[in-house]
Amino acid sequence: DRKSLAVQPGNTVRYTLVAKAGQGPSNVSYEGLDCAQRRWKLYAVWNEAEKKWTPAGSSDWQHIPESGATRIHSTLYNDDFCKDFAVNGSADDILRRVQQGLRAIPRID
Repeated sequence: DRKSLAVQPGNTVRYTLVAKAGQGPSNVSYEGLDCAQRRWKLYAVWNEAEKKWTPAGSSDWQHIPESGATRIHSTLYNDDFCKDFAVNGSADDILRRVQQGLRAIPRID
């Protein structure tokens, strides 16, 4: 979600992630990515049935691995949001890179 992306103090980027799998339902989450510490945090999940955000509760910061289930975070960290453990430009700069496409995640059919 372009309107949600914001650069925060402390080398952190907050954003809404909309993940879709083909024609299936979307998973929508509000997250933060800490460029200085290479970690991410889940703040809330969109509840489509109730049309509201559900807070994540006691979500702790998680290390961003290079692969695995959270490789989207690795892609955002490496390709779009961060460089040299700092936020890589303004929110507009980041949005331009994201709009070019997520390059590091191959499509699995």
